[in-house]
Amino acid sequence: TWGNLVAVKLPMIGNAKVLNQGKKDLFEDWVMFKKTDYTNPSLQLKKQGATFKNDKYTEFTYRPSYMSPPSIQEFYEAVINGIIKRYQIGLYRGDYFYFNELQNCLHEFIKLLNLRHDILIEVFQSIVNLNLTKEQLPHIAIPCAACGMLIYINFHCKNCFSVFYCDKTCQRNHKNIHDKECAAKIRITPAILYPLQIEIHSGGDLGSDVQIFFEHEMRISLKYRGLRFMGILYKTLLKNRWLKNNNYTIIDESTSILLQHSKKEDKVSAMESKDPGASMLGSNQLGYPPGGKESNLDMSVMNQSIQGEEDLYMKMTVIQELRVIFLNLGGILQDVIKETYEYYTHYIHIYYVPY
Repeated sequence: TWGNLVAVKLPMIGNAKVLNQGKKDLFEDWVMFKKTDYTNPSLQLKKQGATFKNDKYTEFTYRPSYMSPPSIQEFYEAVINGIIKRYQIGLYRGDYFYFNELQNCLHEFIKLLNLRHDILIEVFQSIVNLNLTKEQLPHIAIPCAACGMLIYINFHCKNCFSVFYCDKTCQRNHKNIHDKECAAKIRITPAILYPLQIEIHSGGDLGSDVQIFFEHEMRISLKYRGLRFMGILYKTLLKNRWLKNNNYTIIDESTSILLQHSKKEDKVSAMESKDPGASMLGSNQLGYPPGGKESNLDMSVMNQSIQGEEDLYMKMTVIQELRVIFLNLGGILQDVIKETYEYYTHYIHIYYVPY
């Protein structure tokens, strides 16, 4: 039958797909600061949410209020913590790629926030505990495996990418020792082959709410990993002060998590008692019709620099808060998708997480 024909041919298609994936660098999914034909470290950092400027953000460490989005330092620390998390799990080909990722992170933040040069270096060293050179764009300095002198990370073993030397002379002198341990240091594939894909849905009929799903592509292993991660994420969200202070209720829906925003109705009733005409304004104060698709939207939880609908849902403060949470957990933002329906639009932030 036709059904049997399809059943026979599907495995062949699947095998071809596996062969094509074999050519792909499996470590690439876990590198944030990529440098390829279509992207570079600066674009990658901005993709994660680094759109701030020196003149806009006077506060580096503190949030101006409990309703404000994460500070620059929180975002900066989250990016560094994510790199360390991925390294500890075993998602970099070797120490060189880990150090290079950290170094690119420091350089890109210094380019974005040159006025905070000294603070950026201080925060960086307090987290990673590595030596840095005294330059405008500091480089990580690692001891030479042969002589112990602090050197750049550029000259290293090309097999394991985890041992560093001053030059070829030091490498030659250390060859007999390193040959015994080199094979054990070589990483063929990352500790996690297939990234777990997490989707953050916002906009449209969700209003101020946000819903988080995971995609398992009908794979049992991904499904179990997804459920495990959602359990960890649920506990993390429950402890988050910003969500608690801004009236977000965290609802565990087994395969998804709903961040439900509850408005303070007492404020509305207080306004009505002071001004009888206030109730006539209702949601029209925001420029939306009463009961319309945006009636569930609370502007108090939005970033004040929003312009237009797309900006509105991309820069929701809760989305920025979630970005910092996901970065701290080792996640990397891969894409933002816009889904348009008849009456509303959804915005989906897609993360790869190492769980």
